[in-house]
Amino acid sequence: MLVRLAGLLLVRRDELRQVGFFFLLMITVGAGMALGRGTTDALFFKRYGIEYLPVMYALVSLFLAAISLLYAAFVDLIPPERFFKILFLVLGGLLAASWEVMVRDGSDLVYPAYFLIYEVASELLLVHGALYLGQNLVQTPSKRLMPIILAGHQIGVILGGLVLALLAPTIGVHNMLLGWSLCLVLSLVLIVGWHARYGVSPYFRAGRKERSRLRQSVTQVTQGMRLMGSSSLLKMSSAALFFMVISTYVLCYTVNRIYSDTFATEESLSAFFGMLTAATSTTALVLQVLVTNRVIRRFGVKNVNLLFPTTSFLSFAALLLSFGLPAAVLASFNKDALMPAFRNPVRNIFMDALPGHIQGRARAMSIVIVIPLALLAAGFFLWAAQRVEHRFQLPLLGMLAASAYLFFNRLMNAAYLREIVTNLRKRLFVPSQQLRDLVRGHDEQVLQDLERGVMHEDDSISLAYSRVLALSSPGRAAELLPRRMQQADAPTRDEFVRMLRPLQSGELRDRLRNHLGTDDRQLDAGIFLALFESRDEEVRDWVPLLLEHETGRLRTAGVYGALHYPIPILQQRALDVWAELLADPRLDQALLGVELIQPELEPFFVREPVRSACRRHIAEMLQSPDGHTVRSALNALKRWPSSVSLPELTEPLLDLCHSPDWTVRHACLRCTHLLPAAEREDLLTGAIEDTHPRVRSTAVTTLAEGEPDRVGFLCRCLVESQLGSPKAQEAMIDCLIEAGAPAETMLRVSLAKARDAHRMVVARATLAGCAPPDAQGTQLLAHALGERMTQLVDLALLALQSSDCDENIAVIRAGLQSGDQRQFADACELLSHLSHKELARSLLELFDGAATQSEPASVAPEMRCLEGLFEWGRTRLDPWLRDCVSYASSHLGAPRT
Repeated sequence: MLVRLAGLLLVRRDELRQVGFFFLLMITVGAGMALGRGTTDALFFKRYGIEYLPVMYALVSLFLAAISLLYAAFVDLIPPERFFKILFLVLGGLLAASWEVMVRDGSDLVYPAYFLIYEVASELLLVHGALYLGQNLVQTPSKRLMPIILAGHQIGVILGGLVLALLAPTIGVHNMLLGWSLCLVLSLVLIVGWHARYGVSPYFRAGRKERSRLRQSVTQVTQGMRLMGSSSLLKMSSAALFFMVISTYVLCYTVNRIYSDTFATEESLSAFFGMLTAATSTTALVLQVLVTNRVIRRFGVKNVNLLFPTTSFLSFAALLLSFGLPAAVLASFNKDALMPAFRNPVRNIFMDALPGHIQGRARAMSIVIVIPLALLAAGFFLWAAQRVEHRFQLPLLGMLAASAYLFFNRLMNAAYLREIVTNLRKRLFVPSQQLRDLVRGHDEQVLQDLERGVMHEDDSISLAYSRVLALSSPGRAAELLPRRMQQADAPTRDEFVRMLRPLQSGELRDRLRNHLGTDDRQLDAGIFLALFESRDEEVRDWVPLLLEHETGRLRTAGVYGALHYPIPILQQRALDVWAELLADPRLDQALLGVELIQPELEPFFVREPVRSACRRHIAEMLQSPDGHTVRSALNALKRWPSSVSLPELTEPLLDLCHSPDWTVRHACLRCTHLLPAAEREDLLTGAIEDTHPRVRSTAVTTLAEGEPDRVGFLCRCLVESQLGSPKAQEAMIDCLIEAGAPAETMLRVSLAKARDAHRMVVARATLAGCAPPDAQGTQLLAHALGERMTQLVDLALLALQSSDCDENIAVIRAGLQSGDQRQFADACELLSHLSHKELARSLLELFDGAATQSEPASVAPEMRCLEGLFEWGRTRLDPWLRDCVSYASSHLGAPRT
């Protein structure tokens, strides 16, 4: 029954124990606060006078600021449960002292003192309770669990209100302080018992301690003030809190004034307060348990954030029309039912969007500065309103404050998602986004770091940095790369030349020419090839000299220049030199001749005798044990036209496609246009499952190039046939993005991946319900299905990477894959605000567990039993999942429905 009730309340089985503890703790705290509020108001209004209430608000602001400085000194340094212990003990001592004075009929100042104790304690308990929950829950579960946990507070308030209404008239209002003290003792026992067993709050991170506690507290608050400049969410939430406090306290004063005039004695007023508290808390409880979490999930946290300021404005409007008991009761329901049911959970969710290490400082700043200033302003305005003695003054003042509160809540909504995105980017590495920012921003320090990386002595590291520098700052790359080429080996220099060739500009050509004439013949040849490719006129006269040079690489550059410019009078000489290079018995010279196979020189190498010589040398090079030689031959074949058949190379190419060297496999794929159609398709279909991402990407690109409708072909593979493993499908989606597929196509792919993720969840649920958990193969298949679900969610988001929300989606993907619960929760919160609501809802169901609650027939009717599950798995075009299904089915007995 308990599990069924938890399922109704959206509480998972593994969360029951923790939710139960928080629920009981909130009951004891809520009961104590109900007793405190009722006794405070009744004793102060009847024994001291409601006319002093504005002055008390001003005093509360001063005391709250002073005590909160002490709170700020410790809040980020000690675990929140330890601070609760201190607070409960100190508050219990103050209550005992107040009760003693009241019993002995001491000074009347005990009543304003008790008022101050309650007001300060209520603020500290509210703020620290939210911090405590925030350091024990992450954001996504808190949206489900926070209303349930806070419902415990409402139950406690109901119980406290009923006790107050029943016992206060008989045993005396002042004796109810003992009941509050008992609640504090019970709360202390719960806190001590729970953390003795489960340890410190899991998300508590202690700040740096200082010797002076006063300086520590001032530092905490000033840091919170400085954070307002960098966090728009903190700035807007502080402004909203300021006007919320003013509107709430104006509302409190207004309704309490009506209640005080209506009820003559403190016993009748206390009893009314008890019944009113029970009624409003019951309403809040029903809302929190049955409505709040569903409303937040349905309409979103930002829309619910506007509810309480709107109802506050309407409450003041009702008081403006009818300044009497009915309007006051409605206003109390707004303040005491809607505020805890909607405003408090939503504000906690908003505050959880702030970085964890500054939440304590942010909350400390609110109770040291924001709330006291608001109380001071409210006290001043109420004191001024007393002088006017016009019943319209208070509702009008409240309406103004509620309007400002609504305005800043709207600004909070705008800052909420920006805050999550900003904080996730600081904690996560999003390569594509950070590279884009580098290209746009040209950060000088980052560029200097890249330049140092380019000059690194390791060629592979230098090449990696050089590629990024060429993208982010072509001018610096054009200046730096030729210098680094002097220290590189021949293959690396070729890579540098390939990077320099696309950077065509007059300035670059000038810099390249300045590096000519060195003793490094290979460097000179690389520079000449880059300049000849751009048909630079200032080096055209070098072509005849290069054709006669004794260095083979420079002669190659001369051949390329003579044929590419072209220079007709040198054409025959260039062809003769090319033939001489190919006829040279030295492999390195023949290799230079093969490297001249370029698309722009096709009219020349398809003619004899160059063609036969090239084919002979390429066939020999493919049999070489040297990887560089093999890759050079394959790079030449990549540029060989498909119209000139090379049947003798089919078998060597197929053999090399299984090479252990991924660079060889990658180069082979670019030569598949020379293979027969059947062999080509089989080869590419197998290559999309290669272990290396570049091989997979090239296989997908090559496979799609043979289709008349490239985008439509890839879309069919992803949506209809579900071709390949998630890694292969990721390559297909990347190819679609590069091809500029329309947004409608990408959304269709994304929704298909989300549906497929649901199938994985349903398949896993069927397996868990029908297969013995200890059977051989069951755990392997369950793990594979869970892994595939996670990967398909990532693919669904990747498919939207080219949309307007590209930056946010990249951050969401990184957060979901981070492995950190808080970053995962922040990513889910961003996910819930995607413009593609259908997709967001579908993916969030997977993380909330709602997908497992759906009927298998509604998602995958074939998976009602193990036999159907295995049949479905065998038809999947995912090799690993298909193997896991086959393994599990071969080791399980007769399927059970």
